[in-house]
Amino acid sequence: MAVLTSVDSPLDQVSAGTAGAILSLYSTASRWFVTACIGRVLVASFPDSVRSQLKMQLRPLYLICDPVFESCKIAVPALRRAAALTGVDLTPILVIVAFQTLSVSSRALGAEVPASEMGPNSKADGRKSRSVRRRSF
Repeated sequence: MAVLTSVDSPLDQVSAGTAGAILSLYSTASRWFVTACIGRVLVASFPDSVRSQLKMQLRPLYLICDPVFESCKIAVPALRRAAALTGVDLTPILVIVAFQTLSVSSRALGAEVPASEMGPNSKADGRKSRSVRRRSF
């Protein structure tokens, strides 16, 4: 009696798909966060009179970015000293560079492998074909 079994289990496919989805979600969220940080930096260049008039509209930027900026200042004391000496806060630059780096690396981790690198059993659309072998009992 022969039984057909699959080499790739459905659990392997689900876990690989889940990891890719999580990396994609993180990459998208970090890009949105970087955009919010850039907006927060641009808003900081406005005069106080303009910021006070737009206080309610700008509140989401402050709620999203300020906790990360403050924790970064606590984690890296040199940033706080540099801001006190020069008057220039380098924390947003550090946060933006860090999140951009993490975003790019997460996109690279979740990238699809080209069909040419997958081997002889790959299909044209880049998915690996499931090989089926016959087992007899």
